Amino acid sequence: MSPPMPSHDGGAGSGNEMLKKWFIAAIGKSNYITYITFLTDLYHSTCLPFKAAGSDLIKHYLIPRGGTVLDIGANTGSFTAFAAPLVGPAGRVYSFEPVPAAFRVLKHTVALRRLRQVALIEAALSSYAGIAEITIPLKQGWKPQLPIAYLGGPLQVDAKREPVRVLRLDTFAATAALDRIDFIKCDTEGHEYFVFAGGLETLARHRPTIFCEIAAPYLERHDLTPAAVFDLLRPLGYQSYLPTADGHLVPAPTYQMGADYFFLHPATVNTLDPQFRQRMLHHAPST
Repeated sequence: MSPPMPSHDGGAGSGNEMLKKWFIAAIGKSNYITYITFLTDLYHSTCLPFKAAGSDLIKHYLIPRGGTVLDIGANTGSFTAFAAPLVGPAGRVYSFEPVPAAFRVLKHTVALRRLRQVALIEAALSSYAGIAEITIPLKQGWKPQLPIAYLGGPLQVDAKREPVRVLRLDTFAATAALDRIDFIKCDTEGHEYFVFAGGLETLARHRPTIFCEIAAPYLERHDLTPAAVFDLLRPLGYQSYLPTADGHLVPAPTYQMGADYFFLHPATVNTLDPQFRQRMLHHAPST
């Protein structure tokens, strides 16, 4: 028996919410996730542009034509779709996503946009290889929040866990025989330290520019502070920056706030466009 149709008393917002609840009750939560959530995520990843603080700098200066990009924590593919045209047909984008539901959207995003230079890897990256459980928070106790799924840490209320494959970056880079890595985007909801710990040899060899979310509450799941990420990358020569609204980079040698940070190696910076170097150093303190 179908649920009764909702009345439309009240404002448009309340009416839309009631209609949505009726629709969910009519088709069932499982079908809503399988079809409606999937199509919504696919629309976002294929039709809406990737935007983040510093995205213009990435587009114009930091991803070279013919380069190699790693999208670690690709989710449904927004950044993958952004990076693939930048490297062009001769370049390569390796997209890592462990959550099956997100990986399903990612595959369709890449297929619909005909991104032949993208290689998809259904796995997480960490400091070890094997099988682990990833935690997927649930909105209202049932709707998966794929962008904020995280590896390790305690199981929170209103969440579920799924087994996923885990790889080490050093092992993957060696197995794939990568001869260059120009740029890494890493958004793993607090697992960034372990991603880089499993790839220190690769980072030291290729010195890629790193664009990485760092947020103290997420790192606390692993009893870590943001300083651990900075301390891990600093001995490799990396210097850290925050993007500004006017398109520059401000030196940020320590954690300032939860944000996307750029980590650049001086040897790499010296090979970049002089206009970018001027922008990067625009706000640097005088010595």
